[in-house]
Amino acid sequence: ANLNTRKEESMRGTQHGNDFEDAVVGFINERNQHTGDIATATGNSTGRISRSKKGDAVIELGPEHAAAGARIVIEAKEDSSYTISGALAELEEAKKNRDAGVGLFVFSSVSAPDGLEAFNRYDDDVVVVWDAEDPSSDVIFDAGLSVAKAISVAYTSHSAQVGSGIQTIEKSILAIEKQAGSLDEITKSANAIDGHVTKILNRARIVGNELGRQISILNEEVDMLR
Repeated sequence: ANLNTRKEESMRGTQHGNDFEDAVVGFINERNQHTGDIATATGNSTGRISRSKKGDAVIELGPEHAAAGARIVIEAKEDSSYTISGALAELEEAKKNRDAGVGLFVFSSVSAPDGLEAFNRYDDDVVVVWDAEDPSSDVIFDAGLSVAKAISVAYTSHSAQVGSGIQTIEKSILAIEKQAGSLDEITKSANAIDGHVTKILNRARIVGNELGRQISILNEEVDMLR
């Protein structure tokens, strides 16, 4: 009990939170190198709300996007005190503070609420669970980024020219949610079962590849609307 208490206190520590936040911002910067979108770390600066620093990073979609200028705010937390309702409330304030239409909350896998699935969508917000030290979980973070950008496009593009593209985007988002849920379920099963691990992980790899394929389809559709 004492060990668990100390671990929980450690997860609430400033240094752990800063390290995870830096890892999240680094991941986003790496992914945005060739997209034309602009990512800015904002955790140390105030936003529109007086004295509020809510919003650890902001992605602004590039000028070639159909939703050019749309902003996505990111919250990164390695803190076991956060619940899903608390995360959504934090995103709501962060969106107002950073003038963003879409929010992406990234929970650290070591402190995420029990039972929370790796990928979740709540209207115009996306919540993912990411392990900064496990490359196999990067596909979930990629899915979160792609879906957040796609939601921005879907919410800000209303012309008839992009109508069919928006429908395809919505279908891809639903497919990503389904595949991400399956991947999370399979991975948890593989970690809990000693026998037949190879077979289960192979299935997880197949589902992960399909998830990656759906992410590519979504990104292509978004790119076509630029």
